[in-house]
Amino acid sequence: MGRPKATLRWGRESFVSKQLRSMAEAGVAPLVLVCGEHARETRAALPHDVAVRVLHNPAPELGQLSSLKVALTEIQSIPSVKGALVGLVDHPAVRVSTMLALCRAAREDLIVLPRYQGRRGHPVVFGSSIFSELLAAADDKGARPVVRRNPERRIEIDVSDPGILVDIDTPGELEAARATADRTPRG
Repeated sequence: MGRPKATLRWGRESFVSKQLRSMAEAGVAPLVLVCGEHARETRAALPHDVAVRVLHNPAPELGQLSSLKVALTEIQSIPSVKGALVGLVDHPAVRVSTMLALCRAAREDLIVLPRYQGRRGHPVVFGSSIFSELLAAADDKGARPVVRRNPERRIEIDVSDPGILVDIDTPGELEAARATADRTPRG
């Protein structure tokens, strides 16, 4: 992208600000953000009115699961935490209503995935009983083997939110997503 994805603009705010603000509006707490090599730039793009714990991933080159492990290590000892809504910073188009639906369906023993027109997307909710499996998983394989391991504990929630599929990795994808978002009703 030529610069940290967290600092890219989505509407009037940064990707990371949009994601955190949406999660806060959905009632997710505590909010935990894991930063890697662009921590300084990412911190500068945070919303000033949302409480967030910022953690550092000392080995971001190991992949997304390594960042999730940093977050889970932080939150697993908090008694009130029953699960984790895991959002990716390069998915800024997810609606608050989708996050609310996922959180309502969450249980400590489930993995909850959103589905739009038959396709799964992000964010994902991992119940707290699954944290230990994620922490033990191989970084190079990601969370996918844990998600696929036991279909009985995985549920998919149909949502009317195409934003769950919007994954922005290139400038062209960013422009296309912005154009689509300008034509899509909010909700």
